[in-house]
This record gives sequence, structure tokens and C-alpha cells, in this order.
Amino acid sequence: MDSIVGISAREWLRALKDNHFRISPDSWLKVILITFLSIKNARQKSKEHQLFAQKIKDTEIQSAPLFLLGHWRSGTTFLHNLIALDKQFAFPNLFEIRNPHSFLQKEKLFQKRMELYSARKRMMDNIQVALNDPAEEEFALAVMTLQSPLIGWMFPRRASHYEHYTTFDSISEDEIKQWKAQYLFYLKKLTFKYAKPLLLKSPVNTARIRLLAELFPGAKFIHIHRHPYDVFRSTKKLYTTAVQAARMQAYDKKLTDSFILDRYHEMYQAYWRDIAQIPAQNKMDIAFEELEKYPEKLVSSIYQTLNLSGYDKLEPVLKEYLRKQADYKKNTYKPIDEALKEKIKQKWQFSFDKWGYDA
Repeated sequence: MDSIVGISAREWLRALKDNHFRISPDSWLKVILITFLSIKNARQKSKEHQLFAQKIKDTEIQSAPLFLLGHWRSGTTFLHNLIALDKQFAFPNLFEIRNPHSFLQKEKLFQKRMELYSARKRMMDNIQVALNDPAEEEFALAVMTLQSPLIGWMFPRRASHYEHYTTFDSISEDEIKQWKAQYLFYLKKLTFKYAKPLLLKSPVNTARIRLLAELFPGAKFIHIHRHPYDVFRSTKKLYTTAVQAARMQAYDKKLTDSFILDRYHEMYQAYWRDIAQIPAQNKMDIAFEELEKYPEKLVSSIYQTLNLSGYDKLEPVLKEYLRKQADYKKNTYKPIDEALKEKIKQKWQFSFDKWGYDA
């Protein structure tokens, strides 16, 4: 439910109407709570508009963001946490993606909650997360626009509808224009607050490079990949934990495997089509396995390849962070049975070939 607590009443009513108010009996308590929060959010949205609308409108994003890409469970969070240690960048934190309409006016509340909110482990990977940690702006955009596959997590009966917003390939120009305007508005809010270049991580953006390049000519992209079998198993864990907790409708769990296979395939068809249009000096592709084994070396290589300044200041901070993370233990998974392996190989063969992974 955390992914939708920042929605305003207008968008929440529209989401319910679009899904014909079909809610599972075990989710009605969540619906009541979100309805109450959405009314509160609408009031706060109006107040924030009165206080900051003109200032946000006048804000210019001087430097194109640095975008971190990669399918869910490919190591994007680890990469995000490492580069976010560089103080030259700003990023949306967990509080700001949960309160997209009101985080500017709620800064004092954020500070109070930081005193009460202890870091918690994410359900899918045991990573400790605090309110001021780097977070995915897609969660903010999802409640601001409803144009996100994340809305399909809550309404799985119409997940195929929301999946169209992964690539936006079949979306009208009017809807694309609306999404761009909301995305730009949210990033201007962050820029107004921090006055720094933005570091943004969103798995969904892996399939939206064309739109991002249109918004921010000269933007730089770092893509991280991981062995397809590991991505599949970890994504399956995501669906049985966080996505399951977010749902408000019953759905056939037997369809999960095919859904993961299809989404990954669609995402990477769009990625390889669009990344080819980005100049070589503005993109880099890295392997999670290498980042995990040689994090300092690879982060240094990223700064060199993309001509980013400031690694000398980042290096000692990076070393200390990695020292503190030394005891972290990843999830372990049961081996994939041969029948499922064959399905993954058939559907994702392009990834095995492209990155040289053993099947």
C-alpha cells in the first residue's frame, strides 16, 4: 500500500472508476484508508500549489539528469546507492516519492518522522531502507498520472492496460504530452529544493529512453544487466512479496511467470531500439556481477567513461559505505527447474547472446 499513499482524491477516484470498483473483500480496509489519505493529500496539494507553483514554474533544470536503467532486480538499487553517495547529485528520497504533491511543505514533518522511523528491510531483498534513502521516482509519477505499470500491481485484472505505459509505444501523443509535463514538474520540484543535478533510477525508464532524450537532450544513461536466471528468480520474489502486498484484486498467480517473461522481452526490445540513438559518450552498460565483485573499480570506470567529475571526493565515502555493507547477505533461491529454464531461454535468448551469459 505504501506505493499509493500519496495519491490525491481526484486520481484515486479515477483509478477506482477505471477499474469498475472491483476490489477484493480483503482489500476494502486498504481502500478506505487510501480514500481518507487521498482527501488529505488533495488539500495538501492545493496548499503546495499556492505556496510554490510559481517558484517551481520558474525553476530551470540546468543539467540533464543522470539516468540509471535496468530491469527490476538487476542491481539498480545497489548502483543507485553507490552513486548517490556523491554529494554533487540530488535524488528523490522515499519520503518525496510517497508525498509527491506535498513534500516541499512537509519538510518539518519529514524531519520529525526521520527521528521516529527506523530503517526497515524491503520485503524482496532484505535491504535496509530509510526515509531519506534514494528511491524510484516512478512511484511518484504513478500516483500523479496513473500512467504507469505500477498501477497494474494494485489492479492486476487490468494490468495489460497499464503495461502500455512501460514503453508508451501505443499511447496517444496527448497522453505522452501529459506524462512529460507531470514528469518535468516533479523533477523541477526536486531541482527547486536541492539546486543540484538529478540522479534518477527507475527500471521502467529502461523502455523510455526515447521520451527521456526528448525531454533532456544530452542526458546520460547507465544500464545494468544481470544473469537472466537470477533476474527471473528475484523478480518472482518481488511479485510474491511487494506486488502481492500492493494488490487490491484477486488474480491468477499461475500467470506470473508468463507476465514476467513478456514484460522483460518488451522492455528490452524498446531499450535496444532506443539506446542505439544515444551518443557513445553518453551511455554505458555494466554487469551486476562485476559491480558486486569490484564496486570501486567499476564506479571509477563509470566516471571516466561518462566524463563525470568528482570521483576523487566520492572515493573515500564509497570505501566507507562498502565497508559497512560487508555483512549484507543476498537472498538465496531454489534452482530453476529445467522446463522453466527452457522457457526463459526461449523468451530471453537475446539477453544470453548480448551479454554472454551461460544458459
